[in-house]
Amino acid sequence: MESYMLKEIKEQPQAVKNTLIKNKETIDRVVSCIKKQPINLAYLVARGTSDHGGIYAKYLGEYYLGIPVCLTASSIINLYQRNMKLTSALTIAISQSGEGPDVIGVIKETNRQKSLSVAVTNNETSTLAKEAEHSLFCYAGPEKSVAATKTCTTSMMAMAALIQEWSGENGHLNQIPEAITKTLSYFDEIGTKVQPFKNAESCVVLARGFNYACALETALKIQETCYVNARGFSTADFQHGPIAMLHQGFPVIVYAFKGPAMSGVPELLSYLKQIGTHTLLVTNEQTLLKESTEHIYIQEDYPEEITPYISVVFGQIFAYHLALAKGLNPDAPRGLHKVTKTL
Repeated sequence: MESYMLKEIKEQPQAVKNTLIKNKETIDRVVSCIKKQPINLAYLVARGTSDHGGIYAKYLGEYYLGIPVCLTASSIINLYQRNMKLTSALTIAISQSGEGPDVIGVIKETNRQKSLSVAVTNNETSTLAKEAEHSLFCYAGPEKSVAATKTCTTSMMAMAALIQEWSGENGHLNQIPEAITKTLSYFDEIGTKVQPFKNAESCVVLARGFNYACALETALKIQETCYVNARGFSTADFQHGPIAMLHQGFPVIVYAFKGPAMSGVPELLSYLKQIGTHTLLVTNEQTLLKESTEHIYIQEDYPEEITPYISVVFGQIFAYHLALAKGLNPDAPRGLHKVTKTL
């Protein structure tokens, strides 16, 4: 029987297409509201995988909109009971279940202040959808695997579509289903790359810019499905201390796609090669291949801002294969539940 995680990974090209098409009218309404108000800040609230989707939206929003986009420390509102001045902010709450008390708590505060709010969720009847002024839905269908896959990429797509309409610029979103389909075509090849990670207690995942969130998300997928101490870092931040923990044979995944975020990556890869780490590189830049131990070479030159969908789906497939190689069930990580409620 095919696992739920694998089935849902494969559903993503159609799922993101549904997200883009079915939210069009709601996005038009949200942008109309934004243009009637002095919005100069986007305030994001999320947990776990949704938090990583929010980090992707932060980079995308600041790039296209030119306004600060920040992720809230929701405990300031929910635990410390402090008020944030949100009247000039658009608050975006991201939760696949729509039932996270911490996320809902922030939206209730925006309601109290009568400020603009948008929910991004896969649950159309959720508490979050009812509390938020507007709701963008993932339209991903039921997600049964505990490890979020299609709700990750669809929530990313929902926010990208909102940012594209708000900015009036072309975010190349119509290429995303194709980019995910292309990544799925590497499924078997990705499975051949997991053996050096099989017995590792730790690994790191590195990226920068639009793909930074993908380093965090891939690390999370490896943590929850494979029980490995995986950590995601910015390629820049990594060199400010964490790089010291590397040694010969240490497993590293690097996402590096053509664009400004490539800055410093060739030098970093050269150093990793020098100290003998096991470096798995995912890239569309052929000149970097010689610096890696192994690689997945994406031949198509997609715009950098949509390459995170390649990275996220690669990470899902990699974690799935690694879990199986370790004799684990990726659908049922220990100690986890599909809906996690924290405050």
